[in-house]
Amino acid sequence: MEQAGPTSKKEDDNLPSAEEHNDRITRALDYLISGRPTFGIIDKGRTSDERSLIWVENGHFFGMGYIPMDIGLSDISEARDYLTRYATNRYMMQLIETYAQNYPGKIVRPTVTLQEQQEYQKHDTL
Repeated sequence: MEQAGPTSKKEDDNLPSAEEHNDRITRALDYLISGRPTFGIIDKGRTSDERSLIWVENGHFFGMGYIPMDIGLSDISEARDYLTRYATNRYMMQLIETYAQNYPGKIVRPTVTLQEQQEYQKHDTL
């Protein structure tokens, strides 16, 4: 008796082309990644001339650091250049997520400028 390979000829006919398969996988991965949040948590800095920033990108802790108040950012994601990268882990993300839930006014999204966030925080503390 002849043994069939991993798939029969009929099953092969139902498979998409390699290009179509790769496109489907890419779309699926893009969908999964797009559901993960990207945000920052801005708080007081070490001095009045800076702010602290914790950055989460696509659901993973990216890094943290301090950003000067006098820099002109068109988007908060540009502040990543001022951060120190750190490895992410589930415990760190639980801490960040809990803090973000308790202090939603300190959360910034990439579409909000740093200046807009600083104005919001000024009014939030008054």
